[in-house]
Amino acid sequence: MDLSLFQDLTEAVQTLKKIGQELSTLPTLPLKSLDPEKTVLLHIDIVEGFLHKGALSSPRVADMLPYVVDLNERLADFPKIFILDEHGEEAEEFGAYPPHCVVGTGESELVEALKPFAKKEHTFTKNSTNLFHAPGFLDLIEDHPEWDTYLIVGDVSDICVLQGALTLKTYFNQAQQNKRLILLTKGVETFDLTATLHDATLMNLFTLYNLQMNGIELYEDLS
Repeated sequence: MDLSLFQDLTEAVQTLKKIGQELSTLPTLPLKSLDPEKTVLLHIDIVEGFLHKGALSSPRVADMLPYVVDLNERLADFPKIFILDEHGEEAEEFGAYPPHCVVGTGESELVEALKPFAKKEHTFTKNSTNLFHAPGFLDLIEDHPEWDTYLIVGDVSDICVLQGALTLKTYFNQAQQNKRLILLTKGVETFDLTATLHDATLMNLFTLYNLQMNGIELYEDLS
């Protein structure tokens, strides 16, 4: 790759602005169009360690919680899956990220406000950024072929949400299964970290564009 190509970013910036304008006017999805027996609400990493405490916690991510709680209330009769980030003290992942969501610290706990909606048999822990590796998750998916629509909320958008959504989509593609994956953007967020140039707005933009281009539907909310 010729890195000199990055020296003049004028055209790229204009493209980003156009993408941003398009993504700022996403529609809402009619709730009545969803079948409670065939639609599942998938939560990715809405745990204490990304919302309220620890090295990777973020007020920006925490701000989406009231919406997710309200969404669960509106979807009271819908099945729900909860994926929780959880690591041992010597997790391999800590070679790329600071220690977070370590067992026993409370960071890997599902946030208190969502616990009333979670069932043990639909709650899984993962030791990587990708939910697809969570033991038992794929078994649950395969046990419910009637689920044809997955509503996705969670954090962080550009890492765990991106990887999980894309992997799930490609899994269904490989199996020739026509499943809808729908990201509700009001319930997805990432963090700002100036030290690593991790700009949340930019990362969200890249993520939403990537997901949309790979066949994942984007809606702001349900109506």
